[in-house]
Amino acid sequence: MNWDAIGAVGEVVGAFAVVVTLAYLTMQVRQADLGIRASTYQSLLAERANVNMTISANADLASIVRRGLSGEELDPDERQRLHGIALQAFLLFNSAHRLYQSGVIDDDDWRTDLGLIVAWKSWPDFPSWWSTQRYLFNPVFADFVDDCPLDPSSQLDSLLKWMGSSR
Repeated sequence: MNWDAIGAVGEVVGAFAVVVTLAYLTMQVRQADLGIRASTYQSLLAERANVNMTISANADLASIVRRGLSGEELDPDERQRLHGIALQAFLLFNSAHRLYQSGVIDDDDWRTDLGLIVAWKSWPDFPSWWSTQRYLFNPVFADFVDDCPLDPSSQLDSLLKWMGSSR
Protein backbone atom coordinates (compact mmCIF):
# COMPACT_ATOMS: atom_id res chain seq x y z
CA MET A 1 0.00 0.00 0.00
CA ASN A 2 1.39 3.41 -0.89
CA TRP A 3 1.20 6.65 1.04
CA ASP A 4 -1.54 8.08 -1.22
CA ALA A 5 -3.82 5.15 -0.40
CA ILE A 6 -3.07 5.46 3.31
CA GLY A 7 -3.80 9.21 3.11
CA ALA A 8 -7.10 8.54 1.31
CA VAL A 9 -8.14 6.00 3.97
CA GLY A 10 -7.22 8.54 6.65
CA GLU A 11 -9.38 11.19 4.99
CA VAL A 12 -12.35 8.80 4.79
CA VAL A 13 -11.92 7.84 8.46
CA GLY A 14 -11.59 11.52 9.38
CA ALA A 15 -14.71 12.46 7.40
CA PHE A 16 -16.64 9.63 9.07
CA ALA A 17 -15.47 10.85 12.48
CA VAL A 18 -16.69 14.37 11.66
CA VAL A 19 -20.13 13.03 10.64
CA VAL A 20 -20.39 10.94 13.83
CA THR A 21 -19.33 13.94 15.93
CA LEU A 22 -21.91 16.21 14.25
CA ALA A 23 -24.65 13.61 14.80
CA TYR A 24 -23.66 13.33 18.45
CA LEU A 25 -23.63 17.11 18.91
CA THR A 26 -27.06 17.37 17.25
CA MET A 27 -28.45 14.85 19.72
CA GLN A 28 -26.85 16.72 22.63
CA VAL A 29 -28.32 20.05 21.50
CA ARG A 30 -31.78 18.48 21.18
CA GLN A 31 -31.54 16.95 24.64
CA ALA A 32 -30.38 20.24 26.11
CA ASP A 33 -33.26 22.03 24.37
CA LEU A 34 -35.76 19.54 25.80
CA GLY A 35 -34.24 20.00 29.24
CA ILE A 36 -34.53 23.77 29.01
CA ARG A 37 -38.13 23.53 27.81
CA ALA A 38 -39.02 21.12 30.62
CA SER A 39 -37.37 23.37 33.20
CA THR A 40 -39.17 26.42 31.84
CA TYR A 41 -42.51 24.61 31.93
CA GLN A 42 -41.84 23.44 35.50
CA SER A 43 -41.17 27.06 36.47
CA LEU A 44 -44.50 28.08 34.95
CA LEU A 45 -46.29 25.34 36.90
CA ALA A 46 -44.55 26.42 40.11
CA GLU A 47 -45.62 30.03 39.56
CA ARG A 48 -49.19 28.91 38.83
CA ALA A 49 -49.17 26.95 42.09
CA ASN A 50 -47.74 29.99 43.89
CA VAL A 51 -50.63 32.19 42.74
CA ASN A 52 -53.13 29.55 43.86
CA MET A 53 -51.40 29.10 47.23
CA THR A 54 -51.26 32.85 47.78
CA ILE A 55 -55.05 32.93 47.55
CA SER A 56 -55.95 29.64 49.22
CA ALA A 57 -53.55 29.95 52.16
CA ASN A 58 -55.13 33.20 53.31
CA ALA A 59 -58.85 33.04 54.15
CA ASP A 60 -59.22 36.84 54.05
CA LEU A 61 -57.62 37.05 50.62
CA ALA A 62 -59.69 34.12 49.34
CA SER A 63 -62.82 35.95 50.52
CA ILE A 64 -61.71 39.17 48.82
CA VAL A 65 -61.07 37.36 45.54
CA ARG A 66 -64.41 35.52 45.69
CA ARG A 67 -66.38 38.65 46.61
CA GLY A 68 -64.52 40.87 44.17
CA LEU A 69 -64.94 38.52 41.23
CA SER A 70 -68.65 38.20 42.01
CA GLY A 71 -69.02 41.98 41.83
CA GLU A 72 -69.53 42.66 45.53
CA GLU A 73 -68.37 46.04 46.79
CA LEU A 74 -64.87 46.01 48.28
CA ASP A 75 -63.27 48.65 50.47
CA PRO A 76 -60.16 50.40 49.06
CA ASP A 77 -57.72 48.08 50.84
CA GLU A 78 -59.55 44.99 49.61
CA ARG A 79 -59.63 46.37 46.07
CA GLN A 80 -55.88 46.91 46.23
CA ARG A 81 -55.32 43.32 47.35
CA LEU A 82 -57.55 42.01 44.56
CA HIS A 83 -55.72 44.18 42.04
CA GLY A 84 -52.42 42.76 43.31
CA ILE A 85 -53.65 39.19 42.78
CA ALA A 86 -54.94 40.13 39.32
CA LEU A 87 -51.54 41.59 38.45
CA GLN A 88 -49.76 38.47 39.70
CA ALA A 89 -52.13 36.26 37.68
CA PHE A 90 -51.75 38.30 34.49
CA LEU A 91 -47.97 38.37 34.76
CA LEU A 92 -48.22 34.58 34.84
CA PHE A 93 -50.59 34.57 31.86
CA ASN A 94 -48.21 36.87 29.99
CA SER A 95 -45.37 34.37 30.53
CA ALA A 96 -47.58 31.43 29.57
CA HIS A 97 -48.65 33.21 26.38
CA ARG A 98 -45.04 33.79 25.42
CA LEU A 99 -44.17 30.14 26.12
CA TYR A 100 -47.18 29.03 24.10
CA GLN A 101 -46.15 31.19 21.15
CA SER A 102 -42.63 29.76 21.27
CA GLY A 103 -43.91 26.18 21.37
CA VAL A 104 -42.76 25.39 24.90
CA ILE A 105 -46.30 24.64 26.08
CA ASP A 106 -48.91 22.89 23.97
CA ASP A 107 -52.54 23.68 23.21
CA ASP A 108 -53.89 21.66 26.15
CA ASP A 109 -51.71 23.47 28.67
CA TRP A 110 -52.48 26.85 27.12
CA ARG A 111 -56.24 26.20 27.37
CA THR A 112 -55.88 26.19 31.18
CA ASP A 113 -54.53 29.73 31.16
CA LEU A 114 -56.92 30.84 28.43
CA GLY A 115 -59.89 29.71 30.51
CA LEU A 116 -58.57 31.67 33.47
CA ILE A 117 -58.01 34.77 31.33
CA VAL A 118 -61.62 34.57 30.15
CA ALA A 119 -62.77 34.16 33.77
CA TRP A 120 -60.80 37.24 34.85
CA LYS A 121 -62.20 39.20 31.89
CA SER A 122 -65.67 38.37 33.25
CA TRP A 123 -64.80 40.19 36.49
CA PRO A 124 -67.01 43.29 36.62
CA ASP A 125 -64.06 45.61 37.39
CA PHE A 126 -61.79 44.05 34.75
CA PRO A 127 -62.21 46.81 32.11
CA SER A 128 -61.18 49.56 34.52
CA TRP A 129 -58.34 47.47 36.00
CA TRP A 130 -57.04 46.43 32.57
CA SER A 131 -57.09 49.97 31.20
CA THR A 132 -54.62 51.02 33.91
CA GLN A 133 -52.47 47.86 33.88
CA ARG A 134 -52.33 46.92 30.19
CA TYR A 135 -49.09 48.78 29.57
CA LEU A 136 -47.23 46.52 32.03
CA PHE A 137 -47.47 43.56 29.66
CA ASN A 138 -45.97 42.45 26.40
CA PRO A 139 -47.89 44.33 23.66
CA VAL A 140 -48.67 41.11 21.79
CA PHE A 141 -50.15 39.62 24.96
CA ALA A 142 -52.06 42.82 25.75
CA ASP A 143 -53.58 42.79 22.26
CA PHE A 144 -54.42 39.11 22.71
CA VAL A 145 -56.27 39.87 25.96
CA ASP A 146 -58.12 42.73 24.28
CA ASP A 147 -59.22 40.44 21.45
CA CYS A 148 -59.86 37.36 23.61
CA PRO A 149 -63.49 36.28 23.18
CA LEU A 150 -65.56 36.58 26.31
CA ASP A 151 -68.29 34.23 27.44
CA PRO A 152 -69.33 35.91 30.68
CA SER A 153 -72.05 33.40 31.46
CA SER A 154 -69.85 30.33 31.66
CA GLN A 155 -66.29 30.70 32.94
CA LEU A 156 -66.65 33.06 35.89
CA ASP A 157 -70.09 31.83 36.89
CA SER A 158 -68.82 28.24 36.99
CA LEU A 159 -65.82 29.29 39.07
CA LEU A 160 -67.95 31.32 41.48
CA LYS A 161 -70.48 28.48 41.83
CA TRP A 162 -67.63 26.12 42.67
CA MET A 163 -66.35 28.64 45.25
CA GLY A 164 -69.83 28.87 46.82
CA SER A 165 -70.75 32.33 45.59
CA SER A 166 -72.74 33.85 42.76
CA ARG A 167 -73.11 37.10 40.93
